[in-house]
Amino acid sequence: MKMRNLLILLLLLFSISLIFARNFDPNYFHSRSIVASFKMEAIGRMDGVIEFTREDGVVRTGITSFDDLARKYSIIGMEQMHPQVKDPTWHDGKGWYLQNIYRLILSSDERMDDAVAELEKDQNLNYAEFETINRRYFVPNDPMVTQQYALERIKSYQAWDYFMGSYDVIIAITDSGVKWNHPDLRNNIWINPAESHDMSLDWTNGTVLGGDGVDDNGGTYGKVDDLVGWDFFNNDNNPMQNWANNDHGTHVAGCAAAVGNNGIGVTGTSPIASILSCKGASNTSNSTGVTNGYGQMQYAAEIGAHIINASWGGPGNGSYSNNIVNYCTNMGALVVTAAGNENTEHGVAGYNDYPADCTNALCVAATNAGDYKASFSDFGAPIDICAPGEGILSTIIANNGYDSYNGTSMSSPIAAGVAAMVKGMHPAMLPLEIKERLEQTADYIYDLNPDYEGKLGSGRLNAFAATMFDKIPNIVIDDFSIEEIEGDGDGVANPGETIRLKVQLYNYLDPYTGLAWSNATNVETKVRCTYPGVSIVDSTASYGSLLAGSSMWNNTQPFTFQTVSTLPSEPLPFELVVSSNQDAEYPYNVVLPFTVNLSLMQSGFPFNLGGASQSSPILEDLDGDGGSEIIFADHLGNIHALKANGNTEHPGFPIATGASGIVGSLAMSNLTGDPNLKVFVACLSNNNVIAIDENANILWNVPAGGTLRSGPIISDLGLN
Repeated sequence: MKMRNLLILLLLLFSISLIFARNFDPNYFHSRSIVASFKMEAIGRMDGVIEFTREDGVVRTGITSFDDLARKYSIIGMEQMHPQVKDPTWHDGKGWYLQNIYRLILSSDERMDDAVAELEKDQNLNYAEFETINRRYFVPNDPMVTQQYALERIKSYQAWDYFMGSYDVIIAITDSGVKWNHPDLRNNIWINPAESHDMSLDWTNGTVLGGDGVDDNGGTYGKVDDLVGWDFFNNDNNPMQNWANNDHGTHVAGCAAAVGNNGIGVTGTSPIASILSCKGASNTSNSTGVTNGYGQMQYAAEIGAHIINASWGGPGNGSYSNNIVNYCTNMGALVVTAAGNENTEHGVAGYNDYPADCTNALCVAATNAGDYKASFSDFGAPIDICAPGEGILSTIIANNGYDSYNGTSMSSPIAAGVAAMVKGMHPAMLPLEIKERLEQTADYIYDLNPDYEGKLGSGRLNAFAATMFDKIPNIVIDDFSIEEIEGDGDGVANPGETIRLKVQLYNYLDPYTGLAWSNATNVETKVRCTYPGVSIVDSTASYGSLLAGSSMWNNTQPFTFQTVSTLPSEPLPFELVVSSNQDAEYPYNVVLPFTVNLSLMQSGFPFNLGGASQSSPILEDLDGDGGSEIIFADHLGNIHALKANGNTEHPGFPIATGASGIVGSLAMSNLTGDPNLKVFVACLSNNNVIAIDENANILWNVPAGGTLRSGPIISDLGLN
């Protein structure tokens, strides 16, 4: 037994050592940066300030053990990471005070692992560790999420980096009914708190249990024991829809709010929300319509829904529809509607569709993966916005499964889910304010749909902008430049050289709508590249502040990197880590990928001949300056002697030979025996052989006496 316990202990210690054995990696940790917490006794003051000097470029604090390590590992800077703490007396029970945490800056990354290991052991420190690069790139672990192109198109992932929704926001699905025990919906199903005291759900069988026959909602809604919603088809309290062919409502519910990050299936545009199910179709036979749709809307609004989705409708004069939608709006619910699938224009020739065209409803048309109007989608002046509606993967009834459907019925709940995200982020926002916000933040798509100008609303839905534009900046790379600073001196960035990189950042302002994101303050950046043969030398740059719509270069603090000469011509993958607004409610951190292309050409090249040359070039230092000239013939029979800059020819060149071309390659030698005189020999298309010296003088131009088919060679064949 003792041996067994010893083995377990050893395994445990080994496992712990593996956990903490991560070495410094510039892909995960900030270059040259170590986070260290000093003990209060070592600092000796409650504000945590360490007054330090520099000796030979290395910090000196007066804390002997630390100063010894600072010299050993060349710690050249340090800064207090939390200089202002509301309660400086607070610590976590271990004596770890926030104001005592410092960022230590080393001169290089070479000994980061050893530095952290020894600092961790310093008696005057609580801990020391690498400073993690905090990335935002949240992608739910739902296995089919990669098949949901709409999420990428409307920038849901960027929105989810900051917010994934709220259970406090109720999305009502007024439709054929929802299979509320679907594994990918059940955790987002709304449970009526007024009825839950004496009721429960049998999730396995999809039944509602208990109830006292009393309207515990307060007698306002006229529905008794409505724990998860109401069945308007059978007029009972279980809106379960389990008839496979009537899965429209189940698919719609998944588009809006399938549970996100639960490791199964798909995710809705609001991964966290509360789904209120209203059932308006049979669960024993096929149905093509929605029973009492407007009654469903009234019920949903009265019970407290914030967003009501209506993926149904039809033509009419709209008085009743507007009456109901206005009532729901007054009750605090935004009604989101599907435009229709007849490829018909609303608002002309007396045609309108309701509730889609109701004044206060958000009417949603459909686009495809390329932001073009879906072929089936209605259009017209009453349309408010577009959202993806072609090939939309979502939940269905059969086998608790998934399928892809087409229709504005899908576009509408995709928009409804984003509306729920906006409501969750801005709880005080009223229905029409949410509607206006979604329209205001949509992406312009009329450049792709010029035939529908003014008939697709304000554009295609943008979840990221709708949710976050007034909370964070939106910094993008607007441009960048590279130039050689150490190499062959031609200024062109080639493999094997040290290169300066400047990046222009832009805080986005929509050129079409004028939508401005928040201002960016204290913008800090770090460039990185893990491509073999690329080494970052100067990796950080500070940009200061970027107002919305403004841009800035890092001219005073450029990045630099070194390259090996064997790098291929393919694009090199770089990333720029950008952080700003770190003291704001939503600190801004983003990783911006970009690619850098090094040139395999020298400055001044390629040299355009204007036609195809039939001879190979030769290299020779004509003027004795240590650099070779490139001697070649063009398609017109001229002989050039081009200098390495590609812009200048050797004096006297090019030489017109009078022939229409050169046969084969050029040859070169000192035919006259003068070691300083170089002679070029060429065979011309007029069957002459020509010799030219280095000063561009034609020494002779003689007939060959026959047809020339190859270039010359020069040799004494051992006869001299």
